[in-house]
Amino acid sequence: MLRLGCGGRRDRRCAGPSRVARGGTIEPTAVRCARQNLPDGEVHQGDLFEPLPAALRGRIDLLAANVPYVPTDAIELLPPEARLHEPRVALDGGADGLSVLRRVAVRAPQWLAPSGHLLVETSQGQAASAVEVFTEAGLLARAVSSEEADATVVIGSLRDGHR
Repeated sequence: MLRLGCGGRRDRRCAGPSRVARGGTIEPTAVRCARQNLPDGEVHQGDLFEPLPAALRGRIDLLAANVPYVPTDAIELLPPEARLHEPRVALDGGADGLSVLRRVAVRAPQWLAPSGHLLVETSQGQAASAVEVFTEAGLLARAVSSEEADATVVIGSLRDGHR
């Protein structure tokens, strides 16, 4: 499993004894937290796929990307606990909130194993556009929402196992 954008909070969801966990993130504070969250995993600091070992290309079964999806103009509307205490790089998804998601979707097929999947959380209002981005990147895509978790995830898979 690879988690891009590991985040800055204590989070053990992507760690566990039966998983090979790796994480990558650009923000230094988030790197420190990720190293605490993944004591037996590997954490790479850098921009998305850039710091990852080339040997992982085509071998990732599950790629969970925690990308910023707040449109730049909407950041000022966020609650103070997010707007004032989260690094801007963790919030700012560009003009439409999908710029980082686009970068991940375009490169993900090179990194996924033939049966691998890409998962990205987004807002319910952006889900249709995010599915379109995944599809344009060559992935079979669908959005799944959970009212209980108040979350929407776009899932992408390689078409017939081909890049």
